[in-house]
Amino acid sequence: MFLTKRLNTLFISICIVLTLLVGKLAYISILNHAKYTIATLDQRYQSISISSPIRGLIYDSAMFPLTSSSSTLCAIVNPQLCNDIPKASAILNADISPTGIQVFPVNIPLESQTQLFSIPGVTPLSVTSSTNNSTPLAPNLIGYINSEGDGFGIEKAFNSYLKPSGVTGLNVELDAHNKQLIGSGVQVLGATKKGVQLTIDHTIQKICEKHLSENIAKGSAIVIDAKTNNILAMASTPTFDITNIEGYLNSQNGEFINRAITAYDLGSIFKIITTSCALEQNFARTTDTFTCHGGMDISSRFFACANENGHGTQTLSQAFASSCNIPFFNLGMKIGTDKINSYATSFGLGTQTLPGIDIGENPGGLSLGNTLQERASMAIGQGALQATPLQVANIVSTIVNDGIKKPLNLVQNYIADDGITTTPFTTEQNSGERIISAKTAQAIFDMMLKTVENGTGTNAKIKDYGAGGKTSSAETGWVDNSSESGETMVHGWFAGFFPADNPKYICVIMAENGRSGGASCAPVFKMIGESIMQNE
Repeated sequence: MFLTKRLNTLFISICIVLTLLVGKLAYISILNHAKYTIATLDQRYQSISISSPIRGLIYDSAMFPLTSSSSTLCAIVNPQLCNDIPKASAILNADISPTGIQVFPVNIPLESQTQLFSIPGVTPLSVTSSTNNSTPLAPNLIGYINSEGDGFGIEKAFNSYLKPSGVTGLNVELDAHNKQLIGSGVQVLGATKKGVQLTIDHTIQKICEKHLSENIAKGSAIVIDAKTNNILAMASTPTFDITNIEGYLNSQNGEFINRAITAYDLGSIFKIITTSCALEQNFARTTDTFTCHGGMDISSRFFACANENGHGTQTLSQAFASSCNIPFFNLGMKIGTDKINSYATSFGLGTQTLPGIDIGENPGGLSLGNTLQERASMAIGQGALQATPLQVANIVSTIVNDGIKKPLNLVQNYIADDGITTTPFTTEQNSGERIISAKTAQAIFDMMLKTVENGTGTNAKIKDYGAGGKTSSAETGWVDNSSESGETMVHGWFAGFFPADNPKYICVIMAENGRSGGASCAPVFKMIGESIMQNE
């Protein structure tokens, strides 16, 4: 009986111990499964750093990389599996330690690579890293950033997202004796395809950069989608080589300036806004006639027309196409700067066009004075008035879209590390607001067609497709120091749309000191337009 009692006690003790063991196993496997799994995996892997972290890329609308990355061939050498370390060392021209997995860059001929990777325990790996070995498209838009975070453009505006994070390296799976498991793989860490996707179309960007740089010394070209208001191209010249930033630091040519977002004297393109105000506020009709004798006196000062011999008697519509100043002098004095300024503000002048994206856009400025002379100057876009080519593109877009002003778009998505997953880039913008009536927009649209058909913009006519637009020659009052004659600078502009019957694109060309917009900018508009249509 005593023996039976001891057996019962032993049985109960064993049951208690087993219960405790089962409870501990349940605690480990269920309640702390994640914790111990991570700890176990950490013990099973050896991490090897192989390169510096990779900066995010900047992509165009079709995920074409506008910035660069490069791939370097490396060799992973596992001494435990390598049966000919001396041969591998000789081919790599490197000392291979008998312990620990090592990674070596491979800079040898193809024949030697074949010999190297035929050795057991030596496997190839392609390592991606950021690079500046090639000049990207749209350098003045993309910009540049240094290791201290100083720079400009998209690189600067989105640095917090694009900057490198983590370390690129390898994880190698080990066994209980800290040796690589036979047949186990190598996990690459920190490799990323993350970035920012723009609305830029790299084909259209190339077209703009080519024709702009070949024909205009200093200026810009912008193309936007007439329906979506996506910015398809933003070119500026002169530009810079990203691989030689230091070479431009003392330059006087402004290679780092993005002229597409720089404010300039506007000139006759402003007549779009003056005409809008005059028609909307019933100060004029398109059929009203005006007589031009080459200029007129305003408060004891002579205000000249572009045609010193005069245009004779013309309707407002004809005067717009021929860029006659006389009707606009009269309208400006009658309307006043306050009313015209209110329309200019509604069209987007005086404010940044891309809120939420700080790429250094200049808001420009409006006219402030209200004397008769100041009213007359403002009406033709002269005086203190300034605007950027990007703002002008938005003005034309409003006309093409029946008087509705839509936000311009430059950034589409944030791209995740996998290069596939996207998060839309959003800013607090409205979907569009009516600025002028559809009737007024159509009237100005028709005037822009006449400008290209038989007015000052005939050099912009696109073969087989036609176009509409407005020329401008904007006096600045600044002396051109590069000119031996000491002449004042006159900026040239052409802003328009194509095809004529159903506009798909809006394009703005600006030439610093281009003198005549019809002669310097309209032909570039034509070249860009024809190249785009041929590539569709």
